[in-house]
Amino acid sequence: MKGGGRDIDALAVGFIVVAMSLCLVVPLALAPPPPNTMVLSDYSTISMEFVSRSAAWNSGFGLTGPTSTGVLGYSGSATPGTSYLIGTYPAGTEIIAFISGAEYGTWNSKNIAHVRVIVESAQTWRVEFEDMTGGDNDFNDVILRITGEPQPPVDVGIDIKPFSCPNAINLGNKGILPVAIFGYPGVLDVMDIDPATVELGGVSLAVKKNGNLFFAYEDHNGDGIEDMICHFSMPELTGGTPPALDADTDLLILTAELYDGTPISGEDTPWVVPIP
Repeated sequence: MKGGGRDIDALAVGFIVVAMSLCLVVPLALAPPPPNTMVLSDYSTISMEFVSRSAAWNSGFGLTGPTSTGVLGYSGSATPGTSYLIGTYPAGTEIIAFISGAEYGTWNSKNIAHVRVIVESAQTWRVEFEDMTGGDNDFNDVILRITGEPQPPVDVGIDIKPFSCPNAINLGNKGILPVAIFGYPGVLDVMDIDPATVELGGVSLAVKKNGNLFFAYEDHNGDGIEDMICHFSMPELTGGTPPALDADTDLLILTAELYDGTPISGEDTPWVVPIP
């Protein structure tokens, strides 16, 4: 874009960032990210802070991607230190930051980077922008800080041996151990759980003879909401090193992820019956 005799490429800034793969809410494999990228290593809440500006141009700033925030503020009026809460996203999520001017219409004809990313600490990045074509390479026209604050897994209700009370577990049993995950309105739709990620004490779901994972959906507790009944192999639970289940086990923890990568966790106390 043209302004004040200088050629400012607001669009180029945004597209350069996209080209550098700073992308919001796109789950990735958890491999080391390439340079100049921002990738969450944990399930985290993202916030963005406006740090400062040194240029006269009044640039809009924000995050973009499939769930774009749009412009959150403008560098000419934002107060340094102002923080914007973005939302909570799974590990492997990339983040895109952008700035844009009030006028635009040209591309990045110089084909040079208009942004750099500095890792300040774990999941905290300083994003420094140039706001015009060519730039003066001081990367201080607009400066943002983006932070990912790790969050605990979503707590869910589970029930070991849901069809019996008390939930006695015989260590000599060579069959399967059922565990119910309860659905709850506004908290958990069990249909969103990725069965391939369900583990009890680190042990995955049992596999049926046809090769499918062993689980089913039903309303176990009669509240009109579907629950997920998971089945685990007793030999796998008791035969590991160390075993997930033995005579001293007083707590079993179930973990899983939703299809969008959100982690969940629930726990229950087993009544272990040792082998005579």
